[in-house]
Amino acid sequence: MPFALIEPVEPVIQTLAEAVEEATRYTIVRALNQTHGCISAAALLLGVSHATIHRLLRKHRIVAAQVVADYRPNDARLARQRAKGLRGL
Repeated sequence: MPFALIEPVEPVIQTLAEAVEEATRYTIVRALNQTHGCISAAALLLGVSHATIHRLLRKHRIVAAQVVADYRPNDARLARQRAKGLRGL
């Protein structure tokens, strides 16, 4: 009888450290989005110091300006891209 490979039904479980890192990154990104990229306001919202949030941004390689740009509605992004294209004409 041939041996059949069975794919796992459940996803691979993360380590606790990986889960904490993912949750931390997600929470920082949400705070930056809610504060429109203002790092000081995000620090207050999260209850951490300004120095701590800067350390976490470096650790997780998060750029506040990029976070806000990524969360703008697609319509606004397309409008900006079209405007850039028209300036080149």
